[in-house]
Amino acid sequence: MSTDRTPTDHTPNAHEEVSRARARRAALGLVRPESSSDAPPDVQVQAPSSSTSSPAPASQAQWALSLSGGGIRSATFCLGLLQALAKTEDPAGTKPDRPRWPLLAQFDFLSTVSGGGYIGGFFSSLFVRGRLSGTHHETALETTQRAYEALKEEPPARIHRSSHYEPRHPGRTALAWLRDNGRYMAPSGTGDLFYGITIAVRNWFATQYVVASMLLVLLASLQAIRWALATYCLPFNDLEAQLLNQAQGSDTLIWWSPTWVLCGVVLLLAGMPLGIAYWFSHPTPGRTSAMRFVKQLNVMSSRAHASTTDTGLHDHLASPPQYWSWASALGLLLGLVLLGLAAVVLHLGDRPPLAAVLGGLGVSTVLSIVWYMVSTRRARHSPQGSISLQRVLLTRWLSTSLMVILAVGALASVETVAQTAWLWLSYKHAALVSALTAALVWLLKAGAQQLGDEQQGKGGLLKKLPMPVLAGAVGGLLWLTVAASLDIALLKVTWPNGQVNPNVFWNAALVHRSMVYALGALGLFALMAVVVGRFPGFLNLSTLQSLYSARITRAYLGATNHARFALEAGREARDVAEPIKGDSLSTDEVHRNPLAPIHYVNVCVNQSVSPGEQLVQRDRKGKPLVVAPGGIYMDQEAYPLGNGSDESELAFPLSFGEWLGVSGAAFSTGLGRGTDLGVSLALGFANVRLGRWWKGLPPTPAMQEGWFRKAFPTQTYLLDELRGLFYGDHRPYQYLSDGGHFENMAIYELLRTDRPRQVRLIVVADCGCDPDYQFEDLANLTRLVRIDHGLEMRVHKRAHGEALLNQVFARPEDFKRGAVGKLPERSGRCAIMLDVLGTERSADRGVAPGALFARIILVKPTLLAHVGVDIEQYHDTHERFPQETTMDQFFDEAQWESYRQLGLRIGQRVFTADGMPGYPEKLWQVVMDGLPA
Repeated sequence: MSTDRTPTDHTPNAHEEVSRARARRAALGLVRPESSSDAPPDVQVQAPSSSTSSPAPASQAQWALSLSGGGIRSATFCLGLLQALAKTEDPAGTKPDRPRWPLLAQFDFLSTVSGGGYIGGFFSSLFVRGRLSGTHHETALETTQRAYEALKEEPPARIHRSSHYEPRHPGRTALAWLRDNGRYMAPSGTGDLFYGITIAVRNWFATQYVVASMLLVLLASLQAIRWALATYCLPFNDLEAQLLNQAQGSDTLIWWSPTWVLCGVVLLLAGMPLGIAYWFSHPTPGRTSAMRFVKQLNVMSSRAHASTTDTGLHDHLASPPQYWSWASALGLLLGLVLLGLAAVVLHLGDRPPLAAVLGGLGVSTVLSIVWYMVSTRRARHSPQGSISLQRVLLTRWLSTSLMVILAVGALASVETVAQTAWLWLSYKHAALVSALTAALVWLLKAGAQQLGDEQQGKGGLLKKLPMPVLAGAVGGLLWLTVAASLDIALLKVTWPNGQVNPNVFWNAALVHRSMVYALGALGLFALMAVVVGRFPGFLNLSTLQSLYSARITRAYLGATNHARFALEAGREARDVAEPIKGDSLSTDEVHRNPLAPIHYVNVCVNQSVSPGEQLVQRDRKGKPLVVAPGGIYMDQEAYPLGNGSDESELAFPLSFGEWLGVSGAAFSTGLGRGTDLGVSLALGFANVRLGRWWKGLPPTPAMQEGWFRKAFPTQTYLLDELRGLFYGDHRPYQYLSDGGHFENMAIYELLRTDRPRQVRLIVVADCGCDPDYQFEDLANLTRLVRIDHGLEMRVHKRAHGEALLNQVFARPEDFKRGAVGKLPERSGRCAIMLDVLGTERSADRGVAPGALFARIILVKPTLLAHVGVDIEQYHDTHERFPQETTMDQFFDEAQWESYRQLGLRIGQRVFTADGMPGYPEKLWQVVMDGLPA
């Protein structure tokens, strides 16, 4: 099959998707199960929207299947669920005049996220014409029939060297390929694992190189400034010599960097003056009183009953600020007095520290008048100039000055650590350095042990410490080590003869030579930074995303590639370790078959910085992006995918497999609502970066960037990533990661009331790691749907109350671990039925308060009372089954088969109750009762 990446420029449209879904059902002869007339007493049937001329028949409503995140655990369980749906007869197609399609064919939409996307991609690729059979002239109907038939192969076998495609068993080789790729990240064992480790090591060094290009420019600049000051400023030369002499002669052996002085300079010239200037921003009494009197006359003339107390303080603060006030005049007088006192004390010569303190306070007080006048000018020239605006400006400037002090302090800390370490090494204190290194190794080892204990539920230190705090401490320490190591190397280059010697400062020629070396190093590193900055494609090449997407493409999309299993294919085509031509698919190819369900791939656009969306910035730190036929939906807008550009690799359109890889990028520096500075620093240092930078949105005025970001996009965006700063659609490049970082059940888009898809029934596999059955993903979805869509979700009361259904359906609290730490007794209950209802906010979109908008059947992986001996044995040896950690991406044969078989058994139980008489009829009666068209 073609591997081109050329998508259509057509913008996705929900109305067209609904039309396609209805045409699909008509072409297949599908109808919905008949609805009973007795509506649930606690649910109001939704009235048809006023925008439609007449109510549509019940068969016009759409159904959707959602496969949640959860890594390969979710993918394998959902494979079993898909097989169960493919083996279950359509409840409305059993009549003689109806085509015989499986229940799986009833679903018009397939929405996936993360691990659910792995198997969802496999399922969607079955509908690509000729891909499985190798017959490119087959009709869409033939392809569709073969796609559903392929999933009925039970049980899946394993791949042999002689395995080839058989028309009578279309799914045999495809499902066997999935079994052999249980360890999809390293299917061939040691060789494949070593290949991945090689990529990881290479990319780690490359990332360190780019980070070093930034750090070395900063450190070389400081070195050049220091040597220039030592050359041309004798007091600074003396300071350098005194700091070094003190470090050599003291017991602490700390060689302080003179850059710390710069922190004091910034504090003296900006920090303290801005803090003082704020208190001068008072209105002028006479002028504001006159203004208030005029406003009171205006109010009285227009509204005689208006109270003059309504605009008291507001009138004062809304008036324009004045250049001079009594407060600023008194402040200037106080500053001059302090400077005079400092001069007197200095003249007496007995208390220099007191003179320094008085002089510093005097300078800051006088400069506060300058800052006050600058802020006054800025506020007066603003269209909304006022004293309130002036106070905001002064506060923002103070905040900026404090950030500058922290940044300079960080650089000074790096220099202090580097100088001290170099001093120790130079004076034969290698043993002390070795001891510190050993202590660091021990701490890291102990931390890893604590992490392992935490993962195994044994407690440990991590149970008491917040993970972001611990990650931030580790990440900060590691980056400090890198920066200090670079500074040590730079010191040895710039320092005369590469040795620590305080006598250097008394030799003008040596000091000047060091300044030249520092300037030369600065020029070299600046050139290196310019070169690196011109290749923003490095941002993605240096991650593990390309390897990750390639493995998913090979394992799940490659399973349906006929070229692997054709009779003429060589033995190497069946090698699970290497991708071959035809494994990849474009998004256009996946959506081309009009009889295939519409596949939505859910992704998170990280956004931790947002000028106007504070909720996104503070809590969610991301927006949903959905790949749909013809383009994408991002939050409330639809965009075409476009044809990309040659600007950089970041602007290239993504293949379908790459979108699946991005949707499953669970571990990265950007984690949506889980984004944290400490975690980003730690994962960034380890280069555990599965996210992807992408430039696919049309340019807007909000995407404007300064010259520095344009000149150095590689460094600036990498620095943003390491700090967990993501601007979403406010920058040309967006950072994409696991869709579960926003919503992990892949339902959010299906319930949008502003895109009229009329999805009335959703079957979802909730496969997120949930060992205590707290239903965190369901709770998150409930909040998002309530806040964003104005819809309310609640448990359907009839499902767990009916005599037949209560053996399968339960409430969320029925699954939870008890107070003593034990799960409830095993039973056959493995599903929850939910109603999605309208509220007052949804009324303007045609969903009346209390009206039923949609119904959800939530399938939960849980250990049933009666399972096969193989599943029982696996559970006995793996007590967390079926809720093992998502970090495990290497499934052996027993693990893979246990999850697949459990998904098959649970799927059959939910929709057939293992053959219980009368159950299917009762199930569909309850499901369809009151369901709107």
